[in-house]
Amino acid sequence: MINRAIVIRGKTWGARLQRRLNKPPVGITQWIEQHTTSLRNEGGRYLGHYFMRDMSCYFKFYPRRYYLHVIPTLLRRGLPLRTFDTAMDLAANGVPVSRALTCVLVSSGVIVVSEGLYEGGNYHEVWHSSPTQEQARLMMHEAGNTLAATHNAGYVHRNCTWNSLLWSEQQCFLVDLEQARKPRFRRARHRAYDLACVAVEAESAAVPVEVFDEFVQAYVELTKIDRAAVLAGVQPVLEKLRARYRARGRNLAQPVL
Repeated sequence: MINRAIVIRGKTWGARLQRRLNKPPVGITQWIEQHTTSLRNEGGRYLGHYFMRDMSCYFKFYPRRYYLHVIPTLLRRGLPLRTFDTAMDLAANGVPVSRALTCVLVSSGVIVVSEGLYEGGNYHEVWHSSPTQEQARLMMHEAGNTLAATHNAGYVHRNCTWNSLLWSEQQCFLVDLEQARKPRFRRARHRAYDLACVAVEAESAAVPVEVFDEFVQAYVELTKIDRAAVLAGVQPVLEKLRARYRARGRNLAQPVL
């Protein structure tokens, strides 16, 4: 085989990817450059767009030079595999996420392929395209539903910026699950941090208070947590995030909470 691969998760899709990897060029980096379209390359992790069996897919590559995860992956503890399993678990609990298809170990790292999402974009991109008032309210409502479903499943995202929220087919999908965990302690504080991340991004985007309230209402309705308790828990975390954003030169509009 030109680019040797070991399937760790998702045997059917993994076998399909193995056959694709057996085509030139030799070397994963060169193969990725030729067969995928780059979407993002941050912190040593590559995210690209890829078609497999006429289906749009996300192709994420974790190079070994950045993550020494080959042995942990084989032992079922590596970051790529944890991310794959988290996506599977969240999907099983009804959370809108990109469906994980396969996790494959190659000589220079680990590849995770998931189902691509059609139309739309992340919340920053869609918001700056000037959605209608009705669409903006729906976006906030669905974001509240998605985060509530995540927390109801026992998870927290831990990096819930608008880059991690994708708007597709009138739904909010949660992506970038590398930091997502099921916290054992201080769960309320972890949940508050997720909520505060969404809120400070909304203030940065100048979302009107009445529009953002759709997010809060959807969240409290689905989690069954008292609204006052939610807001009280979020405020201290939100103040710290606001200070951090201002220190970075980010302008914030009126508070949404």
